[in-house]
Amino acid sequence: MKDGAERNRPVLIRITLLFAVLQAASVALELAGTSGFALSLGLSVLLGAAYSGMVATLICLSGPVESGGQLWTLVRPVLARLIWASLLVAVAILAGVVFLIVPGLILLTIWSVVIPAIVAENLSVFEGLGRSPELVRGNGWRVFAFMMLLGVAGAIVLLITLTVSAPLGDGILYSVVLQFLISCLLNPITALGPASLYNQLTMRPEDPPPEL
Repeated sequence: MKDGAERNRPVLIRITLLFAVLQAASVALELAGTSGFALSLGLSVLLGAAYSGMVATLICLSGPVESGGQLWTLVRPVLARLIWASLLVAVAILAGVVFLIVPGLILLTIWSVVIPAIVAENLSVFEGLGRSPELVRGNGWRVFAFMMLLGVAGAIVLLITLTVSAPLGDGILYSVVLQFLISCLLNPITALGPASLYNQLTMRPEDPPPEL
């Protein structure tokens, strides 16, 4: 049986391109100074949470999806929870990495499937933060290795996009093109990885046996 990504590939491609365009356009707001930068940052958080939630819906919930609009309808009720969960996880992991590194890596591991758990099980923010460690328990080292592989893949993508965009200089065109390329290539990695991992940890019947 095909998994969610294969079954809904056309929709996945369309929403990835759409969000890449929106995220690239938001970069232009930074020209408005401090207020523009704050607005751009806020939009990035909103778009990132929405995209991750929509991808998690594609991968973790059964059944074909015909359009991005249908996905949005499914994700919209939990969007506020996804935003708060994304912010809490990001701040906690960043603080852990900055101060002692190891705590940040531990948090990255145990909270690796917070977003898919909230989407698939309709959990609150704190229920999602508790559910993810439950799923990871007993698979910590394998999940950690998987997340490190995603990190390496992300770093490679970032290096490629920086190299490709370098000839454009350092103006607004460079920033917009760079953001578009990063969003197109990096967003699927950061969203599909945790969603697929969630399916493996919960051993969903539509997915192959876990091989983390």
